[in-house]
Amino acid sequence: MQNPLTYLPTAGLCVRKAAWDRLIQNGFRFQLTGRLGKKLQGGEDTELTLALHLSGWKLLVDPRLRLQHFMPSPRLRWTYLRRLLRGYAASHVTLDAYTEYGLSLRPGFRRWLSERWWYQFGKSLGQIASRPHAVMAALSSCAEGRSEVIKIEQQFGRALGLLQLRGTVWCVAARIKKCVVEALIRFRAGSNAGTSRIGQNAY
Repeated sequence: MQNPLTYLPTAGLCVRKAAWDRLIQNGFRFQLTGRLGKKLQGGEDTELTLALHLSGWKLLVDPRLRLQHFMPSPRLRWTYLRRLLRGYAASHVTLDAYTEYGLSLRPGFRRWLSERWWYQFGKSLGQIASRPHAVMAALSSCAEGRSEVIKIEQQFGRALGLLQLRGTVWCVAARIKKCVVEALIRFRAGSNAGTSRIGQNAY
């Protein structure tokens, strides 16, 4: 994983209560619901840790931590992996708003265009159209073990996510940016007052 960490997987995750409380006080609300029934749209763990990172908290991995994660056999199959990655890619439509790139875009045509669902949808369709052989393999067989099929599933998922959020993508992004900016303002104000310091805050 990259250093410094910007997000963490949540298997074995520990969060400081102070970090969680401050995040909620600053207006954070999950935009992703995680897996519901047969829907494999995850990403809420990434959303939480991205929000903590962007709010000024430091993310750490303790190498002393050991975890056994037991998974039923159906979740180890190729077909499940394809569905999982498709669902996670759909969630990334929301997670894009937490990226440094998304948050750094200044008001103007470039930001306006990037927040239009049809623009992002067109980019995904372009990626799918550029790999016709992988598309045919994904649609006509299980194509087990083929990495190009995984890439197509991710583009399928992103396109589906954009269709599901069409008309509300920019609203979701605006809510996330407002929350993150306000959290950083409060965090830095506390740091300047000597009440907290980036580097000491960790979970």
